[in-house]
Amino acid sequence: MKISKNIFKLLIVISCVLLFQACPEEGYFFLYFENNSTISDDSLAVYVADGHYTAYPDTLLPDTFKNGMLKGVSIIHNSVGSTGIEGVYKQLPKDTLSVFILDLRFDYGTRVDSLWKEMNYGKRFLRRYDMSIQDVKLLNYSIPYPPNERMKEMKMYPPYGTE
Repeated sequence: MKISKNIFKLLIVISCVLLFQACPEEGYFFLYFENNSTISDDSLAVYVADGHYTAYPDTLLPDTFKNGMLKGVSIIHNSVGSTGIEGVYKQLPKDTLSVFILDLRFDYGTRVDSLWKEMNYGKRFLRRYDMSIQDVKLLNYSIPYPPNERMKEMKMYPPYGTE
């Protein structure tokens, strides 16, 4: 009797593990953010101009924070249904995906709207990568900040090697 209870418990545990195992769906892609700077992860933000609110060649952030999708930077998860990364690039006006790296450090009491205004090439703007699909694949879907040697030929602002 005791053995059967243990086997039953083991089967339940195995079933739960299999049930909660994440299987990536076909068509989804993930962009990972690699923070190699001295700024902590919770003080950086990423805006991906994927065509929902803005897209390259428009290299400005949306006018208001409400129109922007600002994400914390541990992982940028961009689920695009069944279209995959190729589908995202097909939906863009040009073959370029812009990724903005922004400084989110602020004093408590600062309003998000005033913070947002400072991000549009103000003192909170750190870097913008204008990436082709080949660039994203070359980086293995992992976007480093600051840019590394593999990115020296990629389009970015400010240009590689300058601050």
